[in-house]
Amino acid sequence: MMLWIFLPITLVVTPGLAPVNRLSGKNARTSVLDVFAISNIAPGQVASKLWTHWALGVLVVVWVCYVVHCEALAFVEAKQEYARSEHYRSQSRATTILVGNIPEAFLTEDKLRDAFDVFPGGVRDVYINRNDSNLTAKLAAREKLVTALETAQTKLIAARVSDVAATRGSQGSGNLSQRSGHALGAVCGKDQGRKSCAGPQTMPKTNR
Repeated sequence: MMLWIFLPITLVVTPGLAPVNRLSGKNARTSVLDVFAISNIAPGQVASKLWTHWALGVLVVVWVCYVVHCEALAFVEAKQEYARSEHYRSQSRATTILVGNIPEAFLTEDKLRDAFDVFPGGVRDVYINRNDSNLTAKLAAREKLVTALETAQTKLIAARVSDVAATRGSQGSGNLSQRSGHALGAVCGKDQGRKSCAGPQTMPKTNR
């Protein structure tokens, strides 16, 4: 749409205004672009030359409105054609409307069905959206409680694991010391096919 607006304006306005500003001007400025500006028109020729600018300005406004109107009609036609297509009509959004600011007296499924039963085919489903503004705060409080419960449960499990590990460690050290005492207090061996245990033996003393 922008191309349809500005391209014709450029092709019409530039050739129309440039000669008027150039040929009826003061030509006092040395810049090339200054002689094509509206300020180049001589004071004595303002009344006879500015009608060109006014006419082209009106033409630009009319052309822009015409292009916008044509594009709007094309958009409406394309939208209606898409709404009549089989692909769109088979979707639920094609037959679904959103109604707001419903009074409290009509916030029931039966009353809404009776109110909108004038539509062709009747009403198939009714969905009522309630005011759930307090739900966010309740969900945040629930998340805090869940986090606190999980933290307490984790601490309880960690404490129980530490107690079990400490208990097993103390029992293991006691059994190890008991087994070491038995090993140092007796020497077991085999004597003629039978097992005999004796206490710690001492070396015999010899007198020299």
